[in-house]
Amino acid sequence: MATRIIYVGLSVLLSLVCMSHSVAHRQENSYPIYKGEEILLLCVTSKDQVYVGEPFTVTFKLLTQRSVSEALILIEPLFSEFSVKQISKPGASSEEVYKGKTYKSTILKHELLIPEKAGRVNISPMRLSLNIEMPPDPSDFFLIEKFSKFEITSALKEINVKQLPGTTHSFSGAIGKYKIETSVSKDSVKHNEPIYYKILIEGNGNSLNLLPPQVLFPSSLESYKPTALLDMQVTTNGYKVKHTYQYTLVPIKAGTIEIPSFSFTYFDIGEDAFKTHKTSAHILNVSAADASTHSADIASMERGPKLILQPSNLIKAGVYTPNSSNYLGIILISIVGFVAHALFVLVIRKRNTNSISVIKRNAYKRAAHQLYSVPAPDQDNYKLISQNILGIISTFISERFRMDGENYSTTVYHIMAQYCVSEDTIVEFKDLVSVYNELGYCSREAEMNFYQLRTSTLDILKQIDREAL
Repeated sequence: MATRIIYVGLSVLLSLVCMSHSVAHRQENSYPIYKGEEILLLCVTSKDQVYVGEPFTVTFKLLTQRSVSEALILIEPLFSEFSVKQISKPGASSEEVYKGKTYKSTILKHELLIPEKAGRVNISPMRLSLNIEMPPDPSDFFLIEKFSKFEITSALKEINVKQLPGTTHSFSGAIGKYKIETSVSKDSVKHNEPIYYKILIEGNGNSLNLLPPQVLFPSSLESYKPTALLDMQVTTNGYKVKHTYQYTLVPIKAGTIEIPSFSFTYFDIGEDAFKTHKTSAHILNVSAADASTHSADIASMERGPKLILQPSNLIKAGVYTPNSSNYLGIILISIVGFVAHALFVLVIRKRNTNSISVIKRNAYKRAAHQLYSVPAPDQDNYKLISQNILGIISTFISERFRMDGENYSTTVYHIMAQYCVSEDTIVEFKDLVSVYNELGYCSREAEMNFYQLRTSTLDILKQIDREAL
């Protein structure tokens, strides 16, 4: 694939032209090399010396002082030792002063590079063929414009990639500048009441795929696999990211529980040193499940029948006329109400003290809330969005079927069948997972509608929740 740049006045029109290797090879050797100073092809990097994993930019631009009717990229530069992400599309043009001379500058490539290994690494040259306007022949009466084909090649660029100066056992792999925060949804909870513990990591650097930090939760807290969300933007300083990890925690003992602090270590490029941030610990005050409510319920149940069974209160209000049939009816109604109220309190108390029941009952609600918070993908982040949604689905399955998530892909379908989920629903769920896995490898914005897919996801998860025992 070659890129053709056609100049029309002051504007630049970009189009893609497919070329076979044989045609490209013939064109590479068909035209003389341009050696003047009026047209330059530059390879400019933001840094010449970096660490392994440190982001930097490379820009290929064409500087012109003469009219060019066409520019065709014959050989693309190679970035074999780097991970590459496009920062901006080619074609932007502006005026630029280079070595004291003013040129028209056109961006051909603007990429973010992250080196993957140490050593002296080369960025190979770019080669163009140009149709350049030549000075008119003075002997030509009409002074007709003439264009000639030339080739021009950028210089080879060498980057010195250094190893990081030692590592620490807690190094997260993040290089750049970051900050980390933790929070809990509330610090006063009841026994077996779910809460959320959130970790937020923000910054600029290389950390596109950052693993959740290791948190050693105490045994008095039941923890579940976290849901991971990523907000990412490509900048000249690297990936501007916001990683969010949310854990569902259930206290299984009453009392005071401490969620311990942990350390997050990254390499600070600006200070050329490792930096460690220690998070704050969080204290949870866990009360016994509905102890006060239970006493209040008993008291209210004791008071209720007494008030109803005292007809003198109703007589004074002018509502009750004492006779034997009315009196017996009030007694019967009071007894039925007392028994129904007592049974209701017992059922609710049993449900609220069962942590498994609470987690299962809220699994779909949490998944729906998280799905609605996922932004619509664009052509640059389909893989990230699909990974986020698969994480939400995995968390839903783990909570709904009490799975640990480790063998999710191999056992979940059998577990769903054991919980009486229908075969049709399981097939739809398999297809859904396949769609998100495909989105991790290719953009399909022309073939699907994200909002429709999200609605289908919610429908299938709701169907699973409804059918499962």
